[in-house]
Amino acid sequence: MTRRRNPRPASPSPPAPAAEVGWGEVIAASLESTERLRNGRIELRLDLPSAFPLTAGDPGGLQQVLTNVIANACHAMGEAGGTLAVSAVVTDE
Repeated sequence: MTRRRNPRPASPSPPAPAAEVGWGEVIAASLESTERLRNGRIELRLDLPSAFPLTAGDPGGLQQVLTNVIANACHAMGEAGGTLAVSAVVTDE
């Protein structure tokens, strides 16, 4: 019997350096990447400010998180469809 060595687990990727994030672009990209999931059976309702302030963060990571939330909502609605509301508010805080 030959004993196999367990390969080392992959090291987690280092976090991306913080960059200026435009939330409008993140939201638009996430909606575009989930368009086929909505497939005409899910109405999209947007309530977004005309402009977002820039924030520091990982644009790709934030887009992935938002895309996953939207995809989960679409899957939860199933074949019956429904309305997906995406809203945001800019505050002075």
